Amino acid sequence: MLAAVVGGLAIAHSTGQVQELIHGSSSLLDTIALVPSPSPGSQQGLAVKTPAMSECDERCRTIWGLGAYGDWDEKCAHERCSACTECTDDAAPTPLDLCKRRYDNAIAAFPTLETDREARLRGDKSLNAADIPHVLFVHIGKTCGDTVIAALNHNKRKIMSLDIAEQQGEEEVTNKVLATYKATVREPFDMVHVHPVRAEVLANVQNVLIPMRDPVDRLISAYNSAACKADGVEDHICERKAPPHSRQEADEFEEFEDVSESEALRVERLNLPPRKGLGPVPAVGGLIMQCFPNVTAFGEGIDDDTECGRVARDMIGLGETDAGAGHVGKGDCYYIGGVLELLQTKRIHLIHTEQCGVDIGTIPQWLGLKGDNSQFEATPDRHQGDYPHHYDTVSPRARTRLEHHLQHEYALQAAIRRLANVTETDAEPKEGCVSTGSSAKVSDKWCTANCGAGNCPPLMCVCAGDAAKKRALEEEVAAAEATAAKAAEDQQIAAAAAAEAQEAAIAEAKKQQAEFEKIEEEKAAAAKEEEAARAVQRAKDEEAEAERRVAADLDREKDAMAKAAADEATAEMDEAERKAAEGARRAKEAATAAAAKETKSADMAHDAVREDGWHPEDAGLPEYAPAPNGTQVSCPYPYPYPYPYPYPYPYPYP
Repeated sequence: MLAAVVGGLAIAHSTGQVQELIHGSSSLLDTIALVPSPSPGSQQGLAVKTPAMSECDERCRTIWGLGAYGDWDEKCAHERCSACTECTDDAAPTPLDLCKRRYDNAIAAFPTLETDREARLRGDKSLNAADIPHVLFVHIGKTCGDTVIAALNHNKRKIMSLDIAEQQGEEEVTNKVLATYKATVREPFDMVHVHPVRAEVLANVQNVLIPMRDPVDRLISAYNSAACKADGVEDHICERKAPPHSRQEADEFEEFEDVSESEALRVERLNLPPRKGLGPVPAVGGLIMQCFPNVTAFGEGIDDDTECGRVARDMIGLGETDAGAGHVGKGDCYYIGGVLELLQTKRIHLIHTEQCGVDIGTIPQWLGLKGDNSQFEATPDRHQGDYPHHYDTVSPRARTRLEHHLQHEYALQAAIRRLANVTETDAEPKEGCVSTGSSAKVSDKWCTANCGAGNCPPLMCVCAGDAAKKRALEEEVAAAEATAAKAAEDQQIAAAAAAEAQEAAIAEAKKQQAEFEKIEEEKAAAAKEEEAARAVQRAKDEEAEAERRVAADLDREKDAMAKAAADEATAEMDEAERKAAEGARRAKEAATAAAAKETKSADMAHDAVREDGWHPEDAGLPEYAPAPNGTQVSCPYPYPYPYPYPYPYPYPYP
């Protein structure tokens, strides 16, 4: 069961293979899930049954994955189902056989008188053959039983009138009359409740009063009450107990005033887990309330392949382990599933829950009471008001499942109805109509005339053929119900086919989604790999760039060092050149100075030769060129020269 598709929970069955089931799970927290069903073609080729296992897997009797409930031809081909009696025995157990097994399990667990905490509800009054109660009431839980008890208690003097001679005079039975016949008056009724009806209890009684209610409706009502108590609500609220409508009724009802007065104790005692170690037990509800806190969840989970599902099926089935929850697992089969043969010899009157008051009103007629005793005084409904979980119910799908698991209850009710139809015709006349004695004013003649005119009150008159008409009507109703059931079955088949198609569509969608996710994952993986490769390449590039930068830095450092060395060498060369130039300059200057000195010395020597101090060769003139005016050396002779220039005056002359 996959949570997450529909309403918090949708079941997606696999169509590929049958999954193996795990046996013996005892965990209270088992996942609530339906086991996947196989594909239509997965069973091809299984022509013979597989060897039988040592025991039958009880889940074969659910819809846990091998087809519908009754598809045993397919189920028997599987090993886990091959040991089931449906596969090994041509005379497979019928629903009534299962019903009797439920009864036998209840009888096997019947407590001793010393340990029975509800000893007054065993039906032991009926064991005394000398004082047999007029009526044995089989009080099946949640079937308006308390209302029936109130009516029987309130009208017990009328029932006791069957043992009084005044009954013939149709007089009302008073305390004085009762005192007169006290020694000969029997108990008006005895009751069996929360115990199976033992054969020895049923052997002596003649009149048996049995309530009837649709098994699923009864289960819902019982579960809602148990869920209410499990929530900690007081018993009288969960049971909707109404107070006695009078002081007289309170006194009369004292013995059976509150048949559930120790309900809390009884439920607490019964609500034990089927095995130890399954977790704590709440005050009311036991294991089953831990699994399914309300009847809605119970109905949805009845076929779960879990510890909870198995205990739930057993609780409303064979009852081999007591899962608690009060009356939930105690239906008709628990009480009378093994005494059908004895009931064939009894006078049976049915109380249908849906018309409880009407059927209680016909008890006097059934018992043959006369006159003033032929009509019961009305009593109020013993169950009034609402309570927590009162309106909890199950879905249509869950009701169908529960109807299947309660088929033994339906079968027993059908058998009892057939017995009741037979035994209730005892008062029917051979012809015409007769009065039931419900009123002194209604005679046989009045009934014949009025019934012939179409006015035939069933509480006042009974006519020949009424039982046949009743049976015909019931058969018509049964046929209509069968038609409706067939239509519902066809609808269920169509719904199952639609569900199967939906499951196939879901599976296909999941497959496509898985393929899409796989492609996306592959793309993501490829992108991741590409990104990783790019990251590696980036790392390599960054490393190469770092190395290049280091090399460039080294080259720049080397170039700088070489440049510095070259600059230093150049500077040294420049300095050397400068020094050389300086030396050359100085040498030149020295040479020039020396030359000048030599020249001067020569000039002086020359001047000594030429008296005028003129050196025409210095001016590039011929030696014989005359000295310009003013340049001549002052004559040693006092001779005034007209020239203002000193001597020697450079050539050319100005």
